[in-house]
Amino acid sequence: MKHRNGYIKLTREDQDILSRHPLFMDGQSAGSDLVKGGASVKSFSKHALFFQHGDPYQGVYIIISGIVKLYRNGPFGRQIVIRIVHAGESFAEGPMVKGEPNRRYLLSARALEDTRALFLPIKIIDELVESRPGIYKAFMQSMGNGIERVLDHFEAVGLLSVPGRLILYLLNHAIFDDKINGKIVDLSVSKKTLAGYLGTVPETLSRAFRQLLDEGMISYEGSRIVIVDPGRMRKILHGEEKI
Repeated sequence: MKHRNGYIKLTREDQDILSRHPLFMDGQSAGSDLVKGGASVKSFSKHALFFQHGDPYQGVYIIISGIVKLYRNGPFGRQIVIRIVHAGESFAEGPMVKGEPNRRYLLSARALEDTRALFLPIKIIDELVESRPGIYKAFMQSMGNGIERVLDHFEAVGLLSVPGRLILYLLNHAIFDDKINGKIVDLSVSKKTLAGYLGTVPETLSRAFRQLLDEGMISYEGSRIVIVDPGRMRKILHGEEKI
């Protein structure tokens, strides 16, 4: 997806989303240099595989639209979802820092819905990083943010009940909707994937949803979840109330 002058075609909306990433924040030209150097926009259909754990390392992805899950396949066919990545976030920075010719992807990545991503080849990153240390710093900041989210998530999985983990997920992903004058969550991920991410099974997750519904903390608006009582949900997370 390039113009005849060699530049990638990015819409204003694409640029706004990419501006959330440290590589493009504050008008940094580091991101622009990578785009000019050989980046490309790749499209993946729902359920399409980006790469598998152990595949030869090719580069970093920044999501423009869509959602991606990062996972490993555990014993007995169980899938362990490590992280769910949204627009404006990047993934697969880890092998970049190893600095060896035979780098491999550490996780598998699969699109949860139709997804577009800016792909930054490691060859281009390696070529520019010495002359542009801001590139490396931006990726380290992004990787640090991702690690922090993963650690926070696994702390929650270890400390909270399944309803508590679900409450935390819903509050973290809620956005304000003018039409209902409240917060909603567009649950784009399947219950199977969400259950894997929350460290449980779909049947237990369904019971947690039913519990929140029966307690009047959530309701449904079509395919979306409406946060009805965020105050009580926060009290449960803080241990001030029980469910």
